[in-house]
Amino acid sequence: MNNLWMKIEPNLAKNWHTRYTIKALTYGDYDTAIAVFCPSYKKDGEIGFRRKIGESTKEWLTFMRGLSVENKILLYWDLCLENWEKLTDNDMEYLDDCWQDFKKNSGDFLTVFRLSDFEEFVEKITQEGKIAKIPEKYEKSLMDRSRIFYKPMGWDDKKIRERLERLSNAYLVIGEWIKNQKTAFLVMTEHAYERGCLYGQVPIIYPDKKQLFER
Repeated sequence: MNNLWMKIEPNLAKNWHTRYTIKALTYGDYDTAIAVFCPSYKKDGEIGFRRKIGESTKEWLTFMRGLSVENKILLYWDLCLENWEKLTDNDMEYLDDCWQDFKKNSGDFLTVFRLSDFEEFVEKITQEGKIAKIPEKYEKSLMDRSRIFYKPMGWDDKKIRERLERLSNAYLVIGEWIKNQKTAFLVMTEHAYERGCLYGQVPIIYPDKKQLFER
């Protein structure tokens, strides 16, 4: 018995983990942790990206380096981009600068890729993002959580829902890819833990954010 769950459970948030994840990491032969990292967006409703990663991203990277697994793969989100229709060439240059800084801060013990490094993701996700149905069971919680983030940016419910529809497709495609890795599980490295349901049937762990950000 691998019992990976026993090793990592003290560093995880309570009440988020499914019996499926606990059973998989207790009895399965999992040796690869995969995490998806969003680029650092500009603050206060501005459109575009920052050229350097933020402090919270650095904390998530520290968490990944400390995980007790053999392989650690990071996927940098450069598809299905927010406000795609308004992004300029200059914004895309900033996105690349942020990617370079992300690689620099990841260090030698983490394997990093952009989503666009995989042809499957480019075709099935695209830079603009494709529409998919939001799972009805989770629609209310996803909308409620998204309003907290997007309402201060001036987004109405129609725009929030469309963004969630595009994310629903992207997350499902990534989830299927993780599932096909056979011995990989996902580390949720974004604040909206409610979105974990969009990845489908893959083991997902949710780090304790208090340990990460209140030290």
